[in-house]
Amino acid sequence: MLGKSKYIIQMVIVLAALASCRKDPLPPILIDINPSNPFNPCAESYSDFSISDYEKELKELVNPDALTSPTGFIEPNCSTFYSEPVFNPSNPYEIIYAKKEVYSAGDEELWKFNFCNGQSTFIANNFSHFVDWSINGWLLYTATNNQIFRIKEDGDSITQITNQSGINNTGKWSPNGSKFFMINGSLKILNFSGNELYSTSGLPVFNAVDWIDEERLLIVQDGVFKSFNFQTGEKIQIQPTPVCHVCTKIFDRKHFLVFIGEENGEGGSDWMKFDLNTGVITTLQELAPSYQYGKGDVSPESGKLIMPLVRSRWKDSVNNEIYYRRDLILLDENGAGERIITFPN
Repeated sequence: MLGKSKYIIQMVIVLAALASCRKDPLPPILIDINPSNPFNPCAESYSDFSISDYEKELKELVNPDALTSPTGFIEPNCSTFYSEPVFNPSNPYEIIYAKKEVYSAGDEELWKFNFCNGQSTFIANNFSHFVDWSINGWLLYTATNNQIFRIKEDGDSITQITNQSGINNTGKWSPNGSKFFMINGSLKILNFSGNELYSTSGLPVFNAVDWIDEERLLIVQDGVFKSFNFQTGEKIQIQPTPVCHVCTKIFDRKHFLVFIGEENGEGGSDWMKFDLNTGVITTLQELAPSYQYGKGDVSPESGKLIMPLVRSRWKDSVNNEIYYRRDLILLDENGAGERIITFPN
């Protein structure tokens, strides 16, 4: 009898252990998945969000200027605005992003989202603008006090690393994560601790600068891309004619590609790809009037672009009211497969 009781106790322990290892199925995340793409270890955690569903949600205005909202303003029809998406350089299925509760007096927050398990992780609540993610797992951003902070990707070890007057616009980590650039009147190169290594003036605005390697930056002057060695001051023009004037840019350093959102004169922007190796520019999308892609990022490993899509004058197909909203959109590098990202509550 004692032996039988011992056997029963052992079985209970085994069953309890098996139960503790069981994982319930994850809720689906609305994102585009290409089943033929072998680089997709998290495919079972996604479900397709079809273009037909997307078009049901959004409806382009035939004559935007002829319509006004009941209050005379363009009203947000969503509770949250999303911006500043950046891929994890070590995991293309994880992003950092900023979100602002539209009807809240609180500050904008930084969050991390993992597409494989659908988990959202709070990072910081003093975010102002510009964020970047280093290969070493550190985030860099400009805070509400206009100073630059760094923080670990899990929200630990938050540290203010600048103490300068004015607005310190955060740049990007260098490829190996040992230094970063910032803009405050002039462009400065700082080390991991925020100590200044180099300073130079006469370069264009912040969003026209990116890293090529540890010594060179990709800059834009008068619509022309140039390589700039900040240690020697040498500038080399990469292509002979201007590519864009007022534009949003995403630089793919691995393939030497620049994705460009160029204003189209209709209140919106068209989305293009410029190959710095060949000089060939390709139109990826012609966006509707008042549709604008914002600052985003590229993942060369997964072949995906991620960016905010700002729609300043559009109506829903039910109430016929004009709204403003800002969502995060994922699309392929060829401009196809555009999908809106829906975050779990």
